[in-house]
Amino acid sequence: MTIDQLVDMAERIHDDEGYKLGSASTRDYRNAYWARVIGCAYHGHPKYNPTPDKQWHLKKADPSRPQTDDVATSMPSRNYWDCINSVGTDAYSFGVSGHNAPLSPEQIVYPPPVPAGASPGPTPVQPYPDEPSWWGAVFTPNIQAQYAEAHRSFPDTNTTPEGIRATLDGFRWWSRTGYKIRDGMTKEAAMADTIKELRSVLGLP
Repeated sequence: MTIDQLVDMAERIHDDEGYKLGSASTRDYRNAYWARVIGCAYHGHPKYNPTPDKQWHLKKADPSRPQTDDVATSMPSRNYWDCINSVGTDAYSFGVSGHNAPLSPEQIVYPPPVPAGASPGPTPVQPYPDEPSWWGAVFTPNIQAQYAEAHRSFPDTNTTPEGIRATLDGFRWWSRTGYKIRDGMTKEAAMADTIKELRSVLGLP
């Protein structure tokens, strides 16, 4: 897992589980959230990270200080990154910033606790959604609606080179969603995540 993938996972946990890390949050609340994120990376989680990655650790400045609420540390290099910009304010946002350098020797690095829901072993697989009633009647119209809102042609199969390229470009939204379902997301959550990505590509808010 790269640092960018870890931050993507952190944002997904934040969104899926309804965390609020703004000015109304406490340091203990943010620490618990961040311990969960790093725990899902380190120990694995059937929904968020099926493959445990033992490199990711928590850190604190020294033995007398609390855990940091937005820093991920990679072992054994001790390289560290801030992962939530302006955490604890209402302007917070997810993104890698700063550092990418080893921590100073006095700072403490340690493995995270096992997060709730961690379940080592095979990733649970969602049943394949029904073709006509979900992929056809729900998913495809939702994807078509995004293209229509952006005033873009919906990728559709035809025999011209342009049509084939458009179809392959559009097919990624179906395949990405299928992989998300395979990795344990519900079909509804997978569709919502894909539509969020598609809207960004189409320049929609």
